[in-house]
Amino acid sequence: PVVNLPFNFCFYGNTYTQCVIGSNGILSFNTALAGTSSGYSFNTNIPISGNTVLRENSIFGVFTDLNPRLGGEIGWELITLNTGCRALVVAWNDVPMFQCTTVLYSGMMVLYENTNVIEVYIKEKNVCASWNSGNAIVGIQNSTGTVATVATNRNGLSTDWTTTNEAWRFVPSGGST
Repeated sequence: PVVNLPFNFCFYGNTYTQCVIGSNGILSFNTALAGTSSGYSFNTNIPISGNTVLRENSIFGVFTDLNPRLGGEIGWELITLNTGCRALVVAWNDVPMFQCTTVLYSGMMVLYENTNVIEVYIKEKNVCASWNSGNAIVGIQNSTGTVATVATNRNGLSTDWTTTNEAWRFVPSGGST
C-alpha cells in the first residue's frame, strides 16, 4: 500500500509525502507501483531507466529476491527521535530468499526528516548464487533512472557478496527542508 509520510522528504531535488515499500528490499517514491509485484530478475547495474524491475525514483537497500510468504517479517514504523524530528524505519527481518529458502535476510532503511539522510543497515545478507546470479544492490536512483549513488562494491553486477552488521549512509548535497 501507499505509506503516507507525516513530513516532506526531498529525494534528488523532488519533495515527497508518500512512498511504497516492496518485499524485495526496495522503497520507491513512485506510488503508482502500489499493489504491483516487486519484481526481481536483473542483470545490470544502476542507474538504468525504463527497467521494469530496477525502478526509477527508488532506494535499494538491499534489493535482492526475497520470499516473505515463507516467513520472516516486513514492517515499517514512523518514529519521533529525541531531537523532535521524525523518521521512517522500514525493516525486513529473517525473510527467506526466493529460491534458497533456508538463507535469510535481515536489514532496514531509515529516512530522516529535515536532513533527508537515508541510512541502510544490513544485519545479515547472504548469497543465493543459483538464482539471478546472486545479484543484489545497495543504492539510490533518481526519478529518470539517469543518476544513481551506489554503495562501494554493491551494484547489480558487483561480485557476489555476503555481509553482517554493515551500514551505509546516503547524504544529499542540498540543504535541509
